[in-house]
Amino acid sequence: MTAIQKRRNDIYSVYIDGEHAFDVDAELLLRLGFREGDLIDDETEAKARREAELVAAKKRAWRLLAVRPRTRWELERRLQEAGYQKSVVAQVCQRLEELGYLDDEAFAKSWVDAKIHLKPMGARRLALELRQKGVSQETAQRAIEKITPVQEREWAYDLASQRLGRLKHLPKEVAQRRLAGYLQRRGFRHDVIRWVIATLLP
Repeated sequence: MTAIQKRRNDIYSVYIDGEHAFDVDAELLLRLGFREGDLIDDETEAKARREAELVAAKKRAWRLLAVRPRTRWELERRLQEAGYQKSVVAQVCQRLEELGYLDDEAFAKSWVDAKIHLKPMGARRLALELRQKGVSQETAQRAIEKITPVQEREWAYDLASQRLGRLKHLPKEVAQRRLAGYLQRRGFRHDVIRWVIATLLP
């Protein structure tokens, strides 16, 4: 037997045979057609539980995307960590992709643009960080295609010039080694690093 108790705003707790089953909003409660005292069979209960979980997962997804854009992998991981079933998470993410709110291609391009302007680094490092966010290798590669060798040299030169002030007191060989290590960690190619070192510390 069903009991329904209003908790806050439009959220209702549904109790079945005296035990809390799930929470729903007013819209879902109306759609399910549950009323106080209804007798609910196992199949109806299972369907209602899934619907309730789906609505809750969608709301959690919207809140996460409102904070910042995310890749599908990031959103799936956060929703699964929150306890939602994989099938429910997959359904939510699929719908968000269809609506255009979850788009790894757009995320990768936007993320690379932001990094380029705020914290330049080598294309190799950019691609690695995108892969760590769950972006496919192909998508990551397309996102960094617009970065030219000339741009990488300019970024590496500017970063190395700023870093050089901390290394001037060191012997030349040590300064070269540390500067090379710094640029390598920033993801620049070896040929770019060699050119910068030869230019700044000949």
